[in-house]
Amino acid sequence: MTSITTTVFFGSNYKVAQSINRSLPLSGIYVEERGFNCNIYNYAQQQGISFHIVTTLDDLNILCRSQPQLAVMYGFGLIMGPIQIQAFEHGIWNIHPGKLPEYRGRHPISWALINNEQSIGLCIHRINHQIDQGTLLSSTEIPRDMNDNQI
Repeated sequence: MTSITTTVFFGSNYKVAQSINRSLPLSGIYVEERGFNCNIYNYAQQQGISFHIVTTLDDLNILCRSQPQLAVMYGFGLIMGPIQIQAFEHGIWNIHPGKLPEYRGRHPISWALINNEQSIGLCIHRINHQIDQGTLLSSTEIPRDMNDNQI
């Protein structure tokens, strides 16, 4: 496998960006306008990572032309189209806080709590044109504590 040299992050959680950046140095962070927060902005500035606010998929077209090798997303609300998916040599990997295929879509942790699951799933999958149905790359489960909530 070739080494990945260009990785971008789609999301607004600086702790996730920080974790990714430790293994796959980030060249860009893309945050939805509604998800903007000072923590992710300050982290990007501190690390010298380019920072971009997006509102639509059209805002990502310039990114797609620069052809980064990999994108990792977490909590990003825009659904990627074929142009965005195909722009990355190694794909777009989504960190999904729920067991797949049982808890696809938004708010998987809420549904696991409602269904009184004793563990919460965490999956990484390569996205395709169907929501949360791409190739599963990794998964694990985290035992629930009696005081756990959505956060």
